[in-house]
Amino acid sequence: VLERWEFDIAAGEDAETGQSQKTSKAVTGEIQALVRQITASVTFLPMIEEPCTFDILVYTSQDTETPAQWEVSDARENITNQ
Repeated sequence: VLERWEFDIAAGEDAETGQSQKTSKAVTGEIQALVRQITASVTFLPMIEEPCTFDILVYTSQDTETPAQWEVSDARENITNQ
């Protein structure tokens, strides 16, 4: 692992109804804010010279509709250097 970033975007489901408390527009706004933060920090990131791949892990509820291109993976261990 050369670089690891973790972002937490929660739709905020209501415990009784299971319905999202946030609109799609609000969640999209949070994602856009994260992308802006990443873009603003590019000058501080190290240059990676070798070819790399990027894994994006998305944790969802079992009943969440996901795009057909997504694949289910095995459980992943979160390792942090402290």
